[in-house]
Amino acid sequence: MDSDGKVSRRLWEVATLAHLRDKLRSGDVWVERSAGYLQFDSYLLSESDTAPIVTGLGLPPTADEWLSECGRQLDWRLRKFAQRLKCGELDGVCFEDGRLQISPVRTTVPEAAEVLADRLDAMMPKIRITELLHEVARDTGFLSAFTNLRTGEPCPNESALLATILADGTNLGLSRMAAASEGVTRDQLMWTHDADIREDTYERQNQLDVALQEIGKIERTLFMLDWLESPDLRQRCHAGLYNSEQRHVLTQAIYTFRQGRIIDRSHEAQQYRASGLNLVIAAIVYWNTTYMAEAVDHLRNAGEIVPVDLLAHTSPIGWEHIAFSGDFLWERAAAASG
Repeated sequence: MDSDGKVSRRLWEVATLAHLRDKLRSGDVWVERSAGYLQFDSYLLSESDTAPIVTGLGLPPTADEWLSECGRQLDWRLRKFAQRLKCGELDGVCFEDGRLQISPVRTTVPEAAEVLADRLDAMMPKIRITELLHEVARDTGFLSAFTNLRTGEPCPNESALLATILADGTNLGLSRMAAASEGVTRDQLMWTHDADIREDTYERQNQLDVALQEIGKIERTLFMLDWLESPDLRQRCHAGLYNSEQRHVLTQAIYTFRQGRIIDRSHEAQQYRASGLNLVIAAIVYWNTTYMAEAVDHLRNAGEIVPVDLLAHTSPIGWEHIAFSGDFLWERAAAASG
């Protein structure tokens, strides 16, 4: 509204177009017969294909029925938890001075688990970060999410796109990345960054993503009740904190340039740095998980017993076998992954 209380037509049009742009990018609004702005449902399985999957998972046929059942379950579980808490029936959990008190648990890692983790780490192939990113991009196709701002087409230069993402993830910047790279130039990185890197191509969200986040909140609430009622579960979860600590150390290992400080002033540029870092970490976890699974299969095929409970103490966040520094040989990495 203007100062005189009237609608500003120009600002209204800009706001409407900006909102429509965001909805097009997220998939909530689509263009018929468009290659770049398809209806999001077109990417999903058909109802006939999902029916046997839903049946196999024991899920209700509609979301309304699932929500209704979860509502009843949550109500029953919360009432049960409150009653047990009031009667002091929860091991290590009590309500004192207006606060929920939870006794700390100690995690004991079996020696056999440590030996297994060391063996798996030793079996991981040595790899450069450039080769890793190309390999993960080939396996997952995640680069297809980075489309040209004007045409909506995927980026034709995968090496330049990966180098641009890594420049964000390492805090190196485009100029320094170009200087340390073979196979990409500064102009290519600048063009790729302007054309293909933006908020919606990095954490793209649509209404389905929002719905899944809300479903996650329901599931986390149910899990939290399980966690509070089970000392054994709390102990197993406490072991997972080590993986979280490892992730922080991995973040520090990747995000080393400029002493790990974000110096960009704009919120958009800061968000790009964080998004690039998260994407690089996700690629590393995916790659490690894949090769750790192959290492476990190799041991089992050789006749060794690898108990599942010991695997719970391993982590796909190791990076000793990954070369982050030195020259970034993008052409060699592209050829190796091809």
